[in-house]
Amino acid sequence: MTPISVRTARAQRWRRLAGLAAGIAMLAGVGLTAACDATSTAEPLAEPVWLCRPGMANNPCNQDRFGSPQTSGQTFTVRRPQSHTRTDLDSTVLARDGSTTLAPLAAPDRPAVDCFYVYPTVDPLANPLDRTGNRPPKPTDIEVDTTLAQVGRLISDCRMFVPNYRQLPMTQVFGGNTGPLDFSLGAHDIEQAWDQYWAHDNIDPVTGRHRGVLLLGHSQGSYDLQTLIQQRIEGNQRMRSHLISAILLGADTIVPIGQDRGANDTEATFRSLPICTRSGSAAPVPTGCVVAFSTYRQSPGKLLPPSARFGRADRTHQVACVNPAALLSGAPASSTTPITAQMPTMAVTQHRTGRPFGTGFVRYPGALTARCTGGIDAEGTAHWLQIGGDTRLARPTTGSGLGLHMDDWQFAQDDLDALAVAQSKAWLATHTGPHM
Repeated sequence: MTPISVRTARAQRWRRLAGLAAGIAMLAGVGLTAACDATSTAEPLAEPVWLCRPGMANNPCNQDRFGSPQTSGQTFTVRRPQSHTRTDLDSTVLARDGSTTLAPLAAPDRPAVDCFYVYPTVDPLANPLDRTGNRPPKPTDIEVDTTLAQVGRLISDCRMFVPNYRQLPMTQVFGGNTGPLDFSLGAHDIEQAWDQYWAHDNIDPVTGRHRGVLLLGHSQGSYDLQTLIQQRIEGNQRMRSHLISAILLGADTIVPIGQDRGANDTEATFRSLPICTRSGSAAPVPTGCVVAFSTYRQSPGKLLPPSARFGRADRTHQVACVNPAALLSGAPASSTTPITAQMPTMAVTQHRTGRPFGTGFVRYPGALTARCTGGIDAEGTAHWLQIGGDTRLARPTTGSGLGLHMDDWQFAQDDLDALAVAQSKAWLATHTGPHM
């Protein structure tokens, strides 16, 4: 595979990201340009460790083995493993005129599909600190807060599986190391968790049949999922047939220019797994494909510079960009669409970076727009999801560094959630699964 390159994070980026890590650090490995190589001699864990696993005792995602609430109440809530505090995942809808309405999250009721989510870089230090042997990581509030912020509202729609893994921590990602980053230890943990999930948890507890599954990730988590797909799923037809979608944000998914998959191209991220496309609103919602993008807010007519952390490729390849709102509506892939941001509040982040509302989230319908755009210059190609609209939510970027990386998931969260639901329904409609 292509080696992973890393550029040194600037001091002001580090200060901001370190502050976010105290609460929820919505980021991952900066400057990564390819998936990791999972050929490591690292000692495997004695068994996988889980942040969330339906049916586990005191499941932070509050789901029993069927995906229904493990602990019931008037409002559906989730819990943190260290502080044992709870929060709801409801949303305050903030209209353009300043008025607000409540959008409560429905409690899950035996959801028909599964989600397998891998969180981005959030550990300030190595977890565990001593990484000799097979010492396991311990679930932390920061990891759970990140999970809830990015995919918490999908708990209504899928059984949520979240492995706890020995990721590369922030001190190494942002420590000034300009050489390759080795993600193999965490990638092995994810593969080990997947193997257990597929053999035991993906088997429906009622019918005994395999279930459909969505792969969800951001940045370091997305790169680990790229490796998982390459190592376990892409060449396994049975697993492939149960892949509803792979939503891999904040990580470069490389394809040949103008193509939706790599075929025989060894530089492409995937050989046969396609990028999600749709010919129009009358066409079926695609499944078994990849949704990927990185967000920037560039000046009109400006490509990302070569120093951009994401979105750049050589002159024969491009970084995949899928606008989830366009895919969901069937609009042309390059069209500008409104998107609905859903930002976590202090109730979820436990940090001042959260919005000051009484619910877990605040939703901004139509406040932002999105458009997949790009081009080519002497240095290669550049492709990204261009964010427009309210500058109070999405600041302009210079194109270098992370861009809007930390909010990749949040800016289109409502659209991503709706797309995941639509793809799940489309998959269920064409498979004789357990809930048909």
